[in-house]
Amino acid sequence: MNPKRILSLVISILMVFSVVSFADTEAYAAENDITSSYEQSGISLYIWGLLSSTEENGLNLEANSTRLQGAQETVKLLGAVDEARSGNYPTSYADVPDGAKGFTGYLESIGVDISRNDTEFGINDELNAPTYLVALLQAFGYKDVTKYSSEDEIYAKAVSVNLISESDVDQLKNIAFTRGTLAYITRKALDVKLNGFDYNVYQSLLAKGKLQQLAYPSDVIVYGRSALGNKVVSEGYKYMGVRYRWGGRTPKGFDCSGYVGYVMIQSGIWNKFYGDCNGIYSQCTKISKSEARVGDLVFFKGTSRKSGYTHIGIYIGDGKMINSASSKGVSLANVYTGYWGKHFAAVARPNAMM
Repeated sequence: MNPKRILSLVISILMVFSVVSFADTEAYAAENDITSSYEQSGISLYIWGLLSSTEENGLNLEANSTRLQGAQETVKLLGAVDEARSGNYPTSYADVPDGAKGFTGYLESIGVDISRNDTEFGINDELNAPTYLVALLQAFGYKDVTKYSSEDEIYAKAVSVNLISESDVDQLKNIAFTRGTLAYITRKALDVKLNGFDYNVYQSLLAKGKLQQLAYPSDVIVYGRSALGNKVVSEGYKYMGVRYRWGGRTPKGFDCSGYVGYVMIQSGIWNKFYGDCNGIYSQCTKISKSEARVGDLVFFKGTSRKSGYTHIGIYIGDGKMINSASSKGVSLANVYTGYWGKHFAAVARPNAMM
């Protein structure tokens, strides 16, 4: 039996048990602000294995998106990643690195053309909405729009196949195209019917076994470990001016380690206190001053008669920290100069943020 016929039969069976439509889901409830749907769109795609995350930057939804990322997402939506990586799809573009040639080559093989010119794909060029829409429309079988079509023609076609809405068009013309925008459009693309068929992209991927079911992502997966530091500092600023209190672990009063422990717990990094400065240090990994980033912890010695580390603060960048000091309570201070500079001992990163 013809493979396409088999796929069609499988999808028909699946459709009996499940009607897949995303148009009315929470992710798209806020029609007047598509940016509010970026995070949920990214999370949904991650769960299905359609959007990657990195340890450092997470889903990186605020970053600019490139043509290469658009090409890769298009191939993922076709369920053709394995084919693209097989090495059987060489590319004619000189600017495509070896690891990405299969993706651009595969799109070439099925007639999808969003290249910058005949010899360059423009992999590092910033992606925009019309270019990505052309890639998706052509990949889904709607060949009556090309990279030479006007923006109005491209948007009109995308609306006609329910890839985007009229409200989306107005916003896409006026916002930066980020990875969040890429995620939003990719998420909506799952509801588009392939040209000439009665099933949509999601159902096609489901029938091919190309969808994963990953666990709901943690903050590290969504925001990346570097962003956790910003979360810590943001939480730390909430208690500016709280008085110093020896042994204090609440906003009624903090000592230095109580303050750091409380902020880490409220930020979701830890689930309990780890005691004094030395106890906290045992939950961290020492790093160099040059590696210090926002949210790391800075340790000091010799500020009291105790042995080991005697004071601790949260690094906020530019050589400064936020800490609970006996003289000022929760306040800002220089780490490497003045009084604290004379007692500076180490920078360490909580293991949960490594």
